Amino acid sequence: MASNLNVESEIMLETVYLDRLIESAMIDLNVGFEWNPSNPVKLEDIRKVIRNQIQPTSQPWGDTWKYEVNRVENNEYHIRRILYFIENPNELIGIQIDNQTFHNYILPNAVIIDGWHRIAAAVVLEMKQIQIEYGGRLDVLDYLTGRLDEPPEN
Repeated sequence: MASNLNVESEIMLETVYLDRLIESAMIDLNVGFEWNPSNPVKLEDIRKVIRNQIQPTSQPWGDTWKYEVNRVENNEYHIRRILYFIENPNELIGIQIDNQTFHNYILPNAVIIDGWHRIAAAVVLEMKQIQIEYGGRLDVLDYLTGRLDEPPEN
């Protein structure tokens, strides 16, 4: 029996270029990673803490899809969570990416559903590529993987 699933609706494991993911998701590394409004975690904060040997944490925070984020954590927690992934780079897997939407339109921008701490760790580790779980537009995926040179347009 043939599947009724559209290829774009399936979750795909893919290796993508980190710089392209950051660009597509519109992450401004100069601003940092913002879990707490108006108080972003900056790369310099993470690097400073690495030198001070703070203890990492493996306690997950949650995501915007499967697990409701029902608590507020301070920046120290988020930095400790990033440190955990820096010290355990083999766990930089399962980052869930989809596409931004507007009304009934799927935009050509990546949205990080789960994996912000892992992405921050990958940036600090200066990784070139990371593995993601992707469920969005194939043209965006082709750009993220390097199969296309130019980002897709609307």
